[in-house]
Amino acid sequence: MKIGDLVVATRKESSPPGPRYLRAGARNRYFGIFIKDEYGDKFVECFSGDRTGRFSPDFWDVEVVSENR
Repeated sequence: MKIGDLVVATRKESSPPGPRYLRAGARNRYFGIFIKDEYGDKFVECFSGDRTGRFSPDFWDVEVVSENR
């Protein structure tokens, strides 16, 4: 994964009563541009508003949709 790649972050699913249990109505997927990787967390400039998301690998899968050339 490189800076500028188009990525999708998807929340990992877990069954109750684990800490990663998905409650109804929670946002489960974000699209954006990969900015940096710091201490294992992925930082993404999200398209769903002017904000930067921090996605921990414990709770999120971040995958490249399209590579920056």
